[in-house]
Amino acid sequence: MRMRPNVLEALAITACLVASCHETSQSPRTPRTSEAEVTGQTEITSAAVPARPTMRGLFRYRADAASFEDCATGRRYPVAMEGDYLRLERQSASTRAAGPSQPEDAGLVATVVGHVEPRMRAAGEGETIAEDTLVVDRLVGTTTDTSGCTAAIEDDGKKALTSTRWVLVEIDGRPVAPDADPNAQPPSLVFVDGSARRVSGFTGCNNVSGRWSNGGSGTLSVEGLTSTRRACASEERNRTESALLAALGAARRFEVIGSTLVLYDDQGPRARFQVAEP
Repeated sequence: MRMRPNVLEALAITACLVASCHETSQSPRTPRTSEAEVTGQTEITSAAVPARPTMRGLFRYRADAASFEDCATGRRYPVAMEGDYLRLERQSASTRAAGPSQPEDAGLVATVVGHVEPRMRAAGEGETIAEDTLVVDRLVGTTTDTSGCTAAIEDDGKKALTSTRWVLVEIDGRPVAPDADPNAQPPSLVFVDGSARRVSGFTGCNNVSGRWSNGGSGTLSVEGLTSTRRACASEERNRTESALLAALGAARRFEVIGSTLVLYDDQGPRARFQVAEP
């Protein structure tokens, strides 16, 4: 039987459509290309850029080192010499030059946009430790009126001293290594505020206790130290205990720098402590 031409044309068109659909279903889909992919740029959302907090604190520069005491918390941080730091240092230098009647270490109150991050520093004998450090992203402004900040710093600094357990990490420039026994108690101190200010702790060999006093401006003295008399398990522990007791007896002031407590005598830093892990 012969088909009419219009029927043959219809069958041909139908076969073509079927073949086309089959080819389309077997072909992989081409993904959409974003504008960023075409230009080679990376798309950045606002969530990818962390917001930097504004901080107000007492900035001091002395002995080739800078520190920043947060007015809100009393925490003191070393300042990294990067970002907008140089402008802050220059402002501090010009303030000292313009006001020679000001004490050299009076400092100035700076408002900055910045962040705190751990940085490694030398700890003696080739060792390094991590220390919370302020990075100044942008200097907002400065003032020589420190009255509204120093009182808060002294009060909050005392609160920081007495609100935690401090584990010894360095004594007389020598790092205190963790004991080989994981169950061994590390040397540590606790300062208790109140009508009777007490300090107590563990030297690595013996329990120790005494009295402490604070006359403002970060001053500190420890008196009436007593301890148990157990023999130390090693010469290293004995050395650490003797040095810690001597540092406590000679203490003249303290600093809380981020999560670090530093005790000073008349010559300089004697002992460094870190906040105990929970």
